[in-house]
Amino acid sequence: MKKCVSFGTIIAFMTALCIPAAATDYEMNVAPFSVSEYEMVLSEHQEWVEEQACIIADDADNVEVSSDPLEDYKECLDERAGLPEDVLSGYGYSGEQIEILKQYENGEISFETAARATSANLSGSLYCGTHTKKKYAVTYNWTWDVLPTGLGQDGFGLGLYGVADDSRGFDTRMESTAASVTYYYTTGTRYRSESVSKTPNTNMLTAVFDSYKLSDAGDRWVWAKEGYMTIVIVPTVSGGKQFEAVRARGEYSHSTNEDIELSLSISVDIASETIVFTPSISNGESGEVSQEGIRQIIFYNDGTMKEEV
Repeated sequence: MKKCVSFGTIIAFMTALCIPAAATDYEMNVAPFSVSEYEMVLSEHQEWVEEQACIIADDADNVEVSSDPLEDYKECLDERAGLPEDVLSGYGYSGEQIEILKQYENGEISFETAARATSANLSGSLYCGTHTKKKYAVTYNWTWDVLPTGLGQDGFGLGLYGVADDSRGFDTRMESTAASVTYYYTTGTRYRSESVSKTPNTNMLTAVFDSYKLSDAGDRWVWAKEGYMTIVIVPTVSGGKQFEAVRARGEYSHSTNEDIELSLSISVDIASETIVFTPSISNGESGEVSQEGIRQIIFYNDGTMKEEV
């Protein structure tokens, strides 16, 4: 597959743990997200333009000039538009989107119009299913509606931080965890769900997976359409401090080069009381890794929650 999409610079979000006195922004324990692939590319294109301006201003020699992510995306869209309608349907495109792609192929509409109307969309949520003084269960889930153009190795993670009634963090442990990715054939039918290899840290979990690969039989391609991760935590010391709330953060990391080996780490800095995700490329290949679907929420045990990111 081509290296089709370049995404934004990695964002490390840092935030204090102090709990507001009143946190009633939401009455439901679901924090959804939705992000368009094309919007990601536009953001990356702007960063690319600024980088090129800096290179020119510095009159730098022997600097490897990267390609414009917007041009890369356009090249991919041109290829998609030329595919047969049944193939596009298998990729997840609706009848209306397929018609738009064909209009674009025939020169009847602009690239921007076609890109906005047919872009893959990554959506999901951070959800708190159990919120008591003695136990919390939080799930981060995601799904692509259409086969994305960037098909490298991807990853996602979830981190939790327990907060006692004195608004301070306290020791907790993971009671159980689960993580799964569901693959679909490029014909549109479901292949199977697979438990992914998880890398645990204290109340943290990350998973890396191939977003596009051959089936076990080796005769058909499958792609990662959706996935989820759940962590259940309890106080380390039974009979000690109890939960007033939990700060939870979930993120999705997307790479743009099929040859990239993605590494994803997550940690809690006790001193600064922060949850930090750090994706990186571990095998030296060129390409971009972006963090998308970022949600950071304080879930209170009374069922309310406070959005932070």
